[in-house]
Amino acid sequence: MIASKLIFEVYKTTGDINKSLFYYNYVIKNSDINYVGKNPYVIALRNRGIIFYYTNEIDSALIYFNKSLAKAVEVKDSLSECKNLNNIASIYYHKGESKKALDFYLEGGRREKNFGFTEGENISLNNIGYIFSALKMHEKSRYYFRKGLNYAQKTKDYSSLIYSYDGLSTTYVNNKDSNHFYKFKAYDVALKINDINNAMHSSADIAQIYLEKNKFDYLNRTVLVEALNQQSNLVSNTNTLSKTNITLLQKPTTYSITTGHQLCLFTGPLYFIYKIASTINLCKVLKTNFPDKDFVPVYWMASEDHDFEEINHAIAFGKKVTWNSTQKGSVGEFSTEGLQDVITELKSILGENEKANELIQLFEKAYVNHSNLADATRYLVNELFGKYGIVILDGNDVDLKSLFKEEIKKDVFENTSVQLVNKTIDELKQHYSAQVTPRDINVFYKEKGLRERIEKQGNDYVVLNTDIKFTEQELKNIIETSPEKLSPNVVLRPLYQQKILPNIAYVGGPGELAYWLEYKTLFEAYNIHLPILMPRNFVMFLDKGTQNKMQKLNLSINDLFKDGEVLVKAFIKMQHDDINLEEAKTKISAIFSSVLDTVAAIDKTLVGTTEAEKQKAINGLATIEQKINRALKQKSETDINQIWSIKEKLFPKNVPQERYDNFSIYYTKFGKEFISNLMNELTYDLEKFEYTVLKEI
Repeated sequence: MIASKLIFEVYKTTGDINKSLFYYNYVIKNSDINYVGKNPYVIALRNRGIIFYYTNEIDSALIYFNKSLAKAVEVKDSLSECKNLNNIASIYYHKGESKKALDFYLEGGRREKNFGFTEGENISLNNIGYIFSALKMHEKSRYYFRKGLNYAQKTKDYSSLIYSYDGLSTTYVNNKDSNHFYKFKAYDVALKINDINNAMHSSADIAQIYLEKNKFDYLNRTVLVEALNQQSNLVSNTNTLSKTNITLLQKPTTYSITTGHQLCLFTGPLYFIYKIASTINLCKVLKTNFPDKDFVPVYWMASEDHDFEEINHAIAFGKKVTWNSTQKGSVGEFSTEGLQDVITELKSILGENEKANELIQLFEKAYVNHSNLADATRYLVNELFGKYGIVILDGNDVDLKSLFKEEIKKDVFENTSVQLVNKTIDELKQHYSAQVTPRDINVFYKEKGLRERIEKQGNDYVVLNTDIKFTEQELKNIIETSPEKLSPNVVLRPLYQQKILPNIAYVGGPGELAYWLEYKTLFEAYNIHLPILMPRNFVMFLDKGTQNKMQKLNLSINDLFKDGEVLVKAFIKMQHDDINLEEAKTKISAIFSSVLDTVAAIDKTLVGTTEAEKQKAINGLATIEQKINRALKQKSETDINQIWSIKEKLFPKNVPQERYDNFSIYYTKFGKEFISNLMNELTYDLEKFEYTVLKEI
């Protein structure tokens, strides 16, 4: 039975509902229906109901949940009783029959309490609360949400705690303060356990609360605007709209939405483009929701990074171009000398056409006509996104760092950051692995050609891998008079960003958002606002050729995300669906199981021999299956090669397209319209975060 259940789970995961039903039917037919306790027959009936629920066959789902409930009561499987009552309640709620749903949730909650199923009781209490809330019976709703809240706090059931707080917020629709209080409590718990999905729940409401709660009184907007104006003048192509946005930042009703990224050569992988597009589009959405306020998209250039190998290349049409340089220190200060040769190499890859030549000219204007990588990247991003008002900020700025001196001192001399971040990491370790490792000192010492960690050794502060060292007073003087020589690491950089910007949201990928969550206690201690953490758009682009292949092979969008071997095997079986050796293996296993009982009763020493014969038979079928598949693959070789070519195009080297290919492969085909079309097609929905698939028309 266990083997069949595991097979079901595999098929359920891969979306093969028919196979799932087959294996649960097998469990239903072959279980001991009178087995007392956690009964596989009961579980199989319930899981068949779940499958029908997945496929929106609600009435069939209800039949099987009721069958499972009746059998659970008969064989005294108390846990399944409770689960089935809740499943039935969900069905009635789905059908719009709230009062019936309430009856089943109440009964489920009563039995969970009697049987001592704490986690289930928490869920039931919240479900009951939501039903009463839907019925506008807010006092009763609050009663159950608060009971759920108390249980969740006692049992440290953080997921239930989120729903209790969120549910309470729904009962205070006419009381803004209470509504906002409970929504933010739910948001805080989600952050605490690194639950991105629930942290993003009701983002528009969270944004409203955030704006009311956080006034950014610690900001020096005058210094910020002056620094941004000076930086914008470093290149000749800062758009008028970008300059207008810089000026708007002087107003207390203007906020920034920020994304950050390294200074990747030619922008690096596609998701560099998608992050900035997401940030711009989020600003538009927020302006629609809050017309009395202004929102400015900011690209934070990670110009102080020194990991050159991470940014010195780009890949176009499967070919990698690399900028080799022996320069050291912050990459933004690297001289662009020698990049003309790299551009020439890229030109040979992109080929000769009008749009390719246009892009090469743009790269030459950016990288050849500017003396350092920071200015080159600024020019390039302005060309691509300037008309959308992007504001580009380089943290490597003496005036901006002067605003961050006190935080640097606390980190260096009091080791405040390591204590606070480790405290949060210890809490998160209950659920997630750590993303960053804070150090006692989270600051680099920086000069031209040098960026190295500072470490306290004895009474001195030593710059690693150099002969440079300072007394405490000498280092304090440097922080006061030359703050540009201090560079925050991955722990302090987010704090630096939030100290100088009126930033209400950070747009990033999963890894980035995960490490931001580790800084919550750090931000609270410094009384600096942690931004709302928003995922960027995740994008796959399907050209016409790929779409045509998919249509010919009858592949869906969901198929594209399956493992290549799984996809090929499924394709072969679709062509030859009369082959079903999995069923044969299951039957052989079942036959041997009954034989084993007989053998064990006669002579237990023969059990091992019987087990070996069973395995030999199953292995024999596996060998036959491999030979059949090999023969079928040869017959379908052309189609299979096309499947692999699709997978390689969309997941080159088993990496998502957006994390591998450079945007140049699309620019050479669509020109400037690639960016404008992207901005039009990508949407930022505050309530719905999905993988976006863009199709060439």
